[in-house]
Amino acid sequence: MTTIWLNLAFAMPFYFVAVALAATKIPTSVNEALVFNAGSVFVTVCSALLLNWKKGGGSGPTALEA
Repeated sequence: MTTIWLNLAFAMPFYFVAVALAATKIPTSVNEALVFNAGSVFVTVCSALLLNWKKGGGSGPTALEA
């Protein structure tokens, strides 16, 4: 659950600022796309930590080890 909350805590302000900057047309369209993709990749990588999550708090084998 902590990983989910950390992802939300990062993503919401990050995307809010990105949308606000995009609305002002300060960055170019390419820069906007790169920022949104970078944020998505960061959240996805952090969410990959959930592959290691096991009920009871223990850590089990990940899908990447198979």
